Amino acid sequence: MSSIFPHIPYFWGGGHTYDQLGVDPEWGSEKIVTAVNSKTTGTYQPSSLDCSGYVDWLFYNSGFVQEDAYKILADNYCEKGLGTSEPITADDIGSRVQPGDLAHMDGHIGVVVSVNDNVITVSHCSGSGGMTLTNIDTTTGLVVDDTSNATRIGKSYFSDIIHIDYDDDNKKK
Repeated sequence: MSSIFPHIPYFWGGGHTYDQLGVDPEWGSEKIVTAVNSKTTGTYQPSSLDCSGYVDWLFYNSGFVQEDAYKILADNYCEKGLGTSEPITADDIGSRVQPGDLAHMDGHIGVVVSVNDNVITVSHCSGSGGMTLTNIDTTTGLVVDDTSNATRIGKSYFSDIIHIDYDDDNKKK
């Protein structure tokens, strides 16, 4: 998604129509932001996704059943038995993290799309850049590259990895 639609903006409270597969035809149309706690609340913005809406959209479009229809943040993924969490800098995590796992930090979530030795690439919808690919060194927890926000480089960003259990037949459509 980050490479196919690199200019999708962030939309606070943006989700997806869960009975529709693929790209939502309303993305890009002006909508009022109604989510609480956003500096954009009450303004009209191009409709799209926020971070949890993006992860939910990915799960829905991949056929992975969700326990809730909208905004399942990281604690809920673990609480609902979808996966287990560990720090992004845990010993030898680079050998255990896999594409499809989630990267999480307080208030933000994305999906791991590739693993290359100790560097993971996380696709996420960020409030400071829309659709973004962020590369993180799991030995240090520091960002080594970011497609939309160079100020993240050299800083900690995601703090945890949530290993999703995609093999549980009860969670698939």
